[in-house]
Formats: sequence, structure tokens, C-alpha cells
Amino acid sequence: MKDRKEGVQVEYVTSRLIVISCTAETSERKFVETLLSASQQLQEAHNKHTKVWNISQRRHDVSSSLDAIPFGWPSETAPPLEKLCTICKDLDQWMVEHPLNVAVIFCKSGLERCAIVVNAFMRYNAISATDDSVEDRFSMQRFSERFLGPDGPPSYKRYLNYFASLLSGRISVNAEPVFLHNIIIKFFEPVNVFLKIYERLSPVYQSRTITLKETTKFEIDGSLKLRGDIFFKCIVAASS
Repeated sequence: MKDRKEGVQVEYVTSRLIVISCTAETSERKFVETLLSASQQLQEAHNKHTKVWNISQRRHDVSSSLDAIPFGWPSETAPPLEKLCTICKDLDQWMVEHPLNVAVIFCKSGLERCAIVVNAFMRYNAISATDDSVEDRFSMQRFSERFLGPDGPPSYKRYLNYFASLLSGRISVNAEPVFLHNIIIKFFEPVNVFLKIYERLSPVYQSRTITLKETTKFEIDGSLKLRGDIFFKCIVAASS
């Protein structure tokens, strides 16, 4: 958001769900200074009733200042459904343990990441909804819509729909593997590229470099056995 100040900011989404983040433009010096201030603010307000989940890159200063649990995923990708399920269960369990417990989501830049976790937790929370939680869910929805609006990453919105469908039972996780034989890419400019395929965020395949045409088919020798969350990258090859 353009009106956000430089440095680490603390925002209460609800009285028990807090987001700590900073803009990408924040200098390293300002980040370290304001991170300590945010940590002190949490300590004074909630003492030992705070638990922090770091959904960005693991950093020693974040882990030490906030005692944060590393829970990130690679940049510019949607989080695996398994990771979304796990963090929602952890948040809920922590809040249930004590009425004063507050859950904190930390992310260094990229509020879309915070928004996808908040939105997923809102949907998870709706399963055991009570009249008392309606206002909290409304607050979570408003927060997520601020950063996952019309310009939000399409993959994030798609994964939230998958997550909601899993929770409602409309879809279920297929335990059986699938076998990938080829990939077809259409309507790209003629440029040299190669493909990388990730299974649960681990690389499992890289194609040879090929020049794209109006329709390009990447043939995979034999077949590629895949299961779980699959992520594809089309990478422009460096010119020699």
C-alpha cells in the first residue's frame, strides 16, 4: 500500500490475530530498529501469550527478536495446501489453549502473503463458527481483501478456492500419483526457454532449452511421476 510507513508495522486484524510486516522499500537499518520496537510492543501488551509465525524468508534477527517459528515458502509462489492447513491448525490450537493467547503473522514485505494466511484462517475458523466469531471473520475478510483485491496474485486466489473446497468436502486430495508425459505452451513470443517442475516445492525435472513457437510441445522422456502440489516455471534462457 502506498500510504504505509517505512519500517516494521504492527496491525491488529482482530484482538487476537496480529500482522507484523514492512514495505519492500524499508532499509536494513530501519528494519532492524523497528523490529526491536515491534517486539517490545508485543511483549508489553501480551507478555508470554504471544506466538509468532514467520511466513517470509528465515532470518536470525527475526527468530531471536520475535522467537518466530519459520513457516515460509518461496517468493512469488502460492503456499502448498498442506502448509496452509498446518498453519491454520497451529493458529487455532494456540488460541484455544488460553483466552489471552494472541497469534502473530510476520512477513518482511509482501502483505499478500499475510493476506492469504489470514483469509485461509478465516475460512478454517468458519467451520466451528459461533455468533461471537462473526465480527472477527468480517475483520479478517476486510484485511485480506485489501491485499488480495483485483490486483492480487491469481495463484493465491486460486489456492484459497482450493483450500475452501477441501474444507467443505467438495474436493479431496488424491493420494494416487499422476504421470506427466508432455506440456504444451501456446501464444508466446519466439524466445529460448526451459521448464522446471517442482513437487512440493522441491525441483524434480528440468527440460532442455527450446525456442518457443506459436504452439510448443515439451516432450518428457518416458513420463514424470508426480503427487501433491506441483509448480511449473518457464524460464528464459540466458543468451550466450
